[in-house]
Amino acid sequence: MHAKAMTDAAHSGEQPRGRHRAGKQRQWRLPDSLLFRAVAGLILIISLVTAVMFMSIDRFVSAQFSELSQQRILNQIADMQQQLQSEGEGLMTLGQLISTDSDLRQSAQYHLFLEGERRPLEMDVARIASAFRFDLFGVWDVTGRPVVVSEGGRLDVVQGLDFSSGSEPRFIWHDERLWTAVGRPIVVNDVLLAWVGIVRQVTAMGQETAMLREVNQSLTETRARVGVYSDLIDLPVVTPEGEPMTLELRVVDPVGDALDRTKRVVALTLLGAGVLLMVASIAYLRRVLTPVRELTDAVTLVPSRLEQGDLKPIVVRADGEVAALGVAFNGMIDNLLRLRSLEKELREQEKLSAIGRVAVRVAHDINNPLTVIKNTAHLLKATGRHSSEEIHDLDMILHHSNRCASTVDNLLRFGKPLRLRYEDIEINECMSSFIESVKQRNPKACIRHVSHSKNLTLRGDRQQLEQMMDNLLDNALSANGGQEVLVESGLSEAGMVYMRVTDHGKGFSVDDLAHAFDFFYTQTPGGTGLGLPNARAIARAHGGDVEVTNPRVGEVTVWLAPGEKALKDRV
Repeated sequence: MHAKAMTDAAHSGEQPRGRHRAGKQRQWRLPDSLLFRAVAGLILIISLVTAVMFMSIDRFVSAQFSELSQQRILNQIADMQQQLQSEGEGLMTLGQLISTDSDLRQSAQYHLFLEGERRPLEMDVARIASAFRFDLFGVWDVTGRPVVVSEGGRLDVVQGLDFSSGSEPRFIWHDERLWTAVGRPIVVNDVLLAWVGIVRQVTAMGQETAMLREVNQSLTETRARVGVYSDLIDLPVVTPEGEPMTLELRVVDPVGDALDRTKRVVALTLLGAGVLLMVASIAYLRRVLTPVRELTDAVTLVPSRLEQGDLKPIVVRADGEVAALGVAFNGMIDNLLRLRSLEKELREQEKLSAIGRVAVRVAHDINNPLTVIKNTAHLLKATGRHSSEEIHDLDMILHHSNRCASTVDNLLRFGKPLRLRYEDIEINECMSSFIESVKQRNPKACIRHVSHSKNLTLRGDRQQLEQMMDNLLDNALSANGGQEVLVESGLSEAGMVYMRVTDHGKGFSVDDLAHAFDFFYTQTPGGTGLGLPNARAIARAHGGDVEVTNPRVGEVTVWLAPGEKALKDRV
């Protein structure tokens, strides 16, 4: 059934799931490079070290600050409780003192008991409220109704309270603030005339306390919300309407807050140091491992570059072991290049040997007719009974017979070094004479010679050079379809004599350019494929070379060593 499912998946154009998962795994595979592994390992090590350092510092600092923070919080709680107690007792003492004020008692008795004017009582209330800066001060009758209160007093704080219900201080939570209220009786001749009511906002706790009203929240939720505040104090308070409630007071933990800030600073410092260390280490590793990567890339590309013939040594930018590896690699490249060159020479020698074996078989059949032609021409010329034109024709027969004999001789010795007969040659004169002979043999040939240097001399084998140019011109005339062939000669900046043939024909294709100098490679019908290889062999024998300098227009340039340089190269 499994095989059938695989077959159905293949027929439906869908890949099996296992293969799809494998493709995904290959797609998300981590880079397999030394630099990536080194950087990943470095990041992991730095992260672990940073985490361990932070945990150690956190544990040490927390332990050092824990006892101090706890003691400070306990002291703050004790101070807060003492402040709240002192606030209530102080206000109660003031109430006791004010309730016995003679002026206030007389004015209260005059207005409440004797039903006199209200003005004296108002003045006494205003005087006392201004002197002690109460938020609210007033006189209430025995039924709990306010009689006179200070101007601008906060009646909203005690709108539902009855001062006649007791004389103990009470804490009131109103308008998100804590207030203290106390009531004291005014007694004259053992008769209760009224009650004095005092209200003052609690301000003695300072800025290091926070008062929070619990509204259906658990202790954990409240602590999570308040942050740096800690340790509750449950203070019984009442609302302005007189409803009892519990107010939670918390003290600020500055040590804990400082500890949290210190931890953040330490964490950011360690993180910044870790990132800086990672960046510096990555830059250093990149610098150190770049030569290794270049060497790895070069080793990986050796087979393809060796196949393309583009193998070359690398530039070693390193020291120590990496530099030694680079030197060893360059030595290996040099050896491979030498082996490649030896292989190429061996293949050429094998081709030349094959040519030589073929030439031996046909040389006898060619040399015999050439010998008869040469001897006949000599005999005819020796009779002396011919006109000048006929003698010129006989000389042409002898000249080209000698060239043919030389060609056969070179073909027989193609695999051996050429034997040159050196003489001083004036290039321009030789080129003009040669082009004239080509035109006589091929009247339709359109050849133009341009000389860029005067008195251009060369020491070499005239017949071999004519054979070389003959091969190049034959190729040019065959390639351009009868158009003009440009032949140039001159002296290059490097001191080399050059002869350039441009046919302006179809040029060299990429494939033709790659095999232009291969033996027996030709795109010309009836061609032998020996023209360019033979031309290169002759040029190299004269200390130069043949190159296709502009394949688009069919430009071929021959470089030759002038003067004694050719002799030195041959020796």
